[in-house]
Amino acid sequence: MKYQINYLNEAKIKIEVALKKEEMDFYFKEAEKELKNQLRLGQKNQEFSLNKVFELSIKKAIVASLSEIIEKEKINLIGQPEVKTKTALIGTGLTFEATIEIIPEIKLGDYKKIAKEIFSQRKEPQVSEKEINDSLEFLRYSRAKIEKNEKGEETKKLPEINDKFAQSLGNFTSLEELKNSIREGILEEKRIKEKEKLRQKFLEKIAQDISIALPEILVETLAKENLKYLKSLALNSGLDFNSYLEKINHTQESLEKKLKEEARRQVLHSLILYKIAQLEDIEANQTEISLLAQKIANQSMIKEITPEEEKKLFDYAKERIIFEKV
Repeated sequence: MKYQINYLNEAKIKIEVALKKEEMDFYFKEAEKELKNQLRLGQKNQEFSLNKVFELSIKKAIVASLSEIIEKEKINLIGQPEVKTKTALIGTGLTFEATIEIIPEIKLGDYKKIAKEIFSQRKEPQVSEKEINDSLEFLRYSRAKIEKNEKGEETKKLPEINDKFAQSLGNFTSLEELKNSIREGILEEKRIKEKEKLRQKFLEKIAQDISIALPEILVETLAKENLKYLKSLALNSGLDFNSYLEKINHTQESLEKKLKEEARRQVLHSLILYKIAQLEDIEANQTEISLLAQKIANQSMIKEITPEEEKKLFDYAKERIIFEKV
């Protein structure tokens, strides 16, 4: 087997492959043997002919050749190769080309220096009395009782904010204890937001100096998933999608364009995190992956799952863990 790899851009390659007659003879015999076994086992919709054997031999040759090249050259492919047969005749060799999207190699700047610069800006958030009182008022209104007067008019009766009110909300002995719990909750939420803000700032800073072609299959898939999520969000809000588009001042075309731009940003950020994980030898072990996958499945109330869906779930869990460790 002879082959040549040509880079179309950083995220796409074309592999040209040539197999000799002797190599194709091997695949032809393998295909013949497989089809005869299928007929012997009585599989339906199967027929044996020279053309059928030849078609199967080509498929076998392409799959085996590409698998060997990908393993040998350590190619990080994404999705399925797009294959085009160039010459294929019974009793001769085979030439074909495969276009493959790959994970591009990216060069990072001094990410540790950037991290030190960005994360040194972390501020300890503060919680004001107003924020605590606003939360208490929200809780108060959520516990309001509806009462009717003699005329049948409804009025809301709000509970007083005191120790008794605090005790009615759960395992609190006093109003002060409830306030402390609210303060800690708001504080934790602010810490998470601050951390996420700095993480995004860190990724944007690194991304400034990276200019590469991105795998279109990843960009397209992510953009479609985000569009699907927005359609689901609109439906759950009781809006048809056209009404939702009007509400957010977008046409479908402009929204899709915006989502694609956002998908490109997300894909680039993911590649940056993967590269850092590679440089720092950061991995997720199987126990961590299984636990997170199970947690996601439970939260999503998934009861039955196909093998393909399970693989996607585990891949997503692995990605989440690695990115969090990075």
